[in-house]
Amino acid sequence: MIGLLYIAAIFVTFILVATLIYQARLFRHRGVSRDAFIGEFRGRQVPDAIPGVVYDYYKESALWKRFGVSPGDRYEDLFSAEPDDISDDARELVRRLGMHMPIEAVLREWQTPIRTLADIVEWLNWVLERQQDQEP
Repeated sequence: MIGLLYIAAIFVTFILVATLIYQARLFRHRGVSRDAFIGEFRGRQVPDAIPGVVYDYYKESALWKRFGVSPGDRYEDLFSAEPDDISDDARELVRRLGMHMPIEAVLREWQTPIRTLADIVEWLNWVLERQQDQEP
């Protein structure tokens, strides 16, 4: 029984250290303001709601108020995200925007890998356009 408690304590310590390292990395990162992030996409005809939701979603991942994101932030560098993590984020962002995830056949039409926050904004805009195409 004591051995099990010892293993549990090591596991909890590992999770705590990993979380602290992740948060320290986010603490050091300086992005742009929310308005500047949204402004990056205005010339690309992306509705302000999309980059606004993306900015807010990723800003929530840090404990620090001064943390901000930039369109060029790479998932693997800043968030240590794997493709499955990005898929989960994409589903949540689609939901927060009040859209529906397209069917798999439509999703396969998107050929560009999502590596940066700018990529996810562009992808969400693409999803929005596909939903508008399906309206009667």
